[in-house]
Amino acid sequence: MSPGWAVLVMVLGLMLRMRTTAVVLLAAAVAGLGSGQSVSQLLETLGKAFADNRTLTLFLLTLPAVGTAERYGLREWVARWVGRHAHGRPAGHILGGYQAFRVSCGVLGLRLNGHPTLVRPLLAPMAGAQAAPEEEERVKAAAAAAENYGNFYGQNLSPVGGGILMVYGLLKGMGYETSLWKLVGFALIPALASLALGWLQFGKIKGRGWN
Repeated sequence: MSPGWAVLVMVLGLMLRMRTTAVVLLAAAVAGLGSGQSVSQLLETLGKAFADNRTLTLFLLTLPAVGTAERYGLREWVARWVGRHAHGRPAGHILGGYQAFRVSCGVLGLRLNGHPTLVRPLLAPMAGAQAAPEEEERVKAAAAAAENYGNFYGQNLSPVGGGILMVYGLLKGMGYETSLWKLVGFALIPALASLALGWLQFGKIKGRGWN
């Protein structure tokens, strides 16, 4: 069996929206067995890869704290906080402030599932109320962008973030000496750039009363 079948397994599994972990393990098994490895050799390879990259599981240590915070009203508190600080401000300020807030959540390792819980029911209507009527669709798109920008770039500012741990594990496995905080420092540059570009983008949204 050609190891190339592993690529097909990955494509079909993701197209069928199967569980990602199961798809990856199945593709790894197909690749290993297809290259002539025995079952014991395949298990040894998978075990060694997991042991070499065990730092990827450090994010699990944050889950009890996040779960406890959500149980005691984290999302409700966030909604009240956003509503209190955004009331009456221009749409661009609301969106830019929310993006900065999401970046700070990434620093703390918090996952808020922002689109269904904050963006659609709270952020988009609040920013839309301060924008010109013809900017309605643009505000909706900008609200989604603020969530995506903040979540994407902010999650790499935590030393226990999945992306940072993955890069750290790969570099360490290749023999490069680095540290988690050094990688976070490199991630800070694009995060700050995204904040600046986001404020420029959101600042172009016309407010009510503009001609």
